Amino acid sequence: MSGYRSKKLSSNARNDRGIEITGLTLEQVELLDAMWSFDTEEDLQQWQDGLSLQLSQQVDSLIIMVLLEQFDRLLLMDNDYSQATDYLQKFRMH
Repeated sequence: MSGYRSKKLSSNARNDRGIEITGLTLEQVELLDAMWSFDTEEDLQQWQDGLSLQLSQQVDSLIIMVLLEQFDRLLLMDNDYSQATDYLQKFRMH
């Protein structure tokens, strides 16, 4: 059995069908679960600030993966950018 997993994420938007990221380690899945549980960017940032440098860098990588997956999905869909906006608001990078 492979050590890699996938994670399905969705925002609270009514029409959101979610995205799926594959090839994740168990630790990355757990980090995404934690990241997705925060209500605000400030809460996420405060949590990330308390992580080790290595974990914080993994969180940054996961944020980029989520954004890239969402953009890829949008390129295949029509020009409705409301879901992308929801994800960008959730994981806005400074």
